[in-house]
Amino acid sequence: MTLTWGDHVRVVGVVDGGEQRVLGAIQPHLLTDVGVSSVELTLWSSWPDVEVVLHDVRIEDAVNRGRPFVELKDVGVVFGWLPLLEGRFEAHEVVLRSGRLDMQRTRKGMENWRFWKAGEGDGQMDWNVGAVRVEEVDVRGELWSDGAADPVRWSARCASARMDMDKTAEG
Repeated sequence: MTLTWGDHVRVVGVVDGGEQRVLGAIQPHLLTDVGVSSVELTLWSSWPDVEVVLHDVRIEDAVNRGRPFVELKDVGVVFGWLPLLEGRFEAHEVVLRSGRLDMQRTRKGMENWRFWKAGEGDGQMDWNVGAVRVEEVDVRGELWSDGAADPVRWSARCASARMDMDKTAEG
């Protein structure tokens, strides 16, 4: 699977090669295509951390190829720079801003949100996420349960929410 973006990559105050290290960490984990129109990477706005903002993000649906699962104006990630140099990706916060998520579980149990695969102990980077914040995002879902005659369909508008991730929880 591929990660593509437009011609605009703005890197502000970052050591040369930093953006390639981030891309190198992401690419092996993709199960579907991801498109990004532009990327901003800076040290200054979130010092002592690093901030990456991906603009016009589109993640392909893992079940219905060619259809988007995610379309967002911005996806921001604030993470620690030193852990990245040590082979760990510690995101303090991931921000999903302005767009939509279309979640589906088929009658056969296939889930369209499975666009990411974990490392298989082959020297991949360790990943940790502290919190996820959602702003102005429409979420729609169609979920089938075992034995159900019809799916559960729902939709919601998330104006603003923050979820702190519990590192001790399982699942």
